[in-house]
Amino acid sequence: PGGVRLVGGESRCAGDLELEHQGEWRPVECRYSLWTLKAAGVACRELDCGSAVSVGRRKESSERDMWWIRPDCVESGSARRECAAAYSSSYSLTLTCS
Repeated sequence: PGGVRLVGGESRCAGDLELEHQGEWRPVECRYSLWTLKAAGVACRELDCGSAVSVGRRKESSERDMWWIRPDCVESGSARRECAAAYSSSYSLTLTCS
């Protein structure tokens, strides 16, 4: 689906959440964002993967360019472009959907 995918997981419905924004795919930052199962469920539904089962973060070996997304903005139903901003981090968001 347009603009969101899970990569590196055991199935197409698990892994690191990546977002396409401003024409660029980047992981979603998760060091300071408090992602709930409700916010993660929005991404799972977009991927046709049911609901969110778990949400976590993965520490990468070094900082890289990511998208920082406000979970409350996602939960409210706002467009992703209104919720995303460029960020540099070493923590990426991981999701497992049902």
